[in-house]
Amino acid sequence: MGWRLRTTWSSEQAGALPLRRTAGFSLLELILVLVVIAVMASIGLARLSRSPAHHQLTAAARRVAADLDLARQQAVALGTTRQVRFDKSASTYALEGVADINRPDKPYVVDLTLPPYGVAIKNVDLDGAGGSVLAYDAHGRPVIQCDLAEAELKIVLAGQSRNVRITIDASTGRAYVEE
Repeated sequence: MGWRLRTTWSSEQAGALPLRRTAGFSLLELILVLVVIAVMASIGLARLSRSPAHHQLTAAARRVAADLDLARQQAVALGTTRQVRFDKSASTYALEGVADINRPDKPYVVDLTLPPYGVAIKNVDLDGAGGSVLAYDAHGRPVIQCDLAEAELKIVLAGQSRNVRITIDASTGRAYVEE
């Protein structure tokens, strides 16, 4: 006794359902899928086009924070004052008393307008009174020139479509990137 699987129904059989074509998609279904794909692709392309600028700004902010931490660590290690001087108009900063890693005969200067960053310094307030020089004492704490107990030390970097803020804790000297 063998089993046979009936795969089609004939409309000639008694009680059979009329044949309905189920293979393939209708034109409406295909158009709907293409519209959904087009919308998703346009969203993805818009995000990808902003992506390089976003990453450049984030990388620049992390570089500034890392260099501030380097100056703080050197102040503690050497038991002396270390300064980081920002030039807002040129979008550069320099770690005074530190030599460039690649060119030991040159000072450590970073130009944020050059690749790979391509960003600008929008605002600097490093002493609580709008100053552009951050000095770390021998304990790694920022030297604050004003009498404000809650001075907010900050650097704001500007990219193409957004800004990133770097905040320096007035009590510890640590730099934090706020996106």
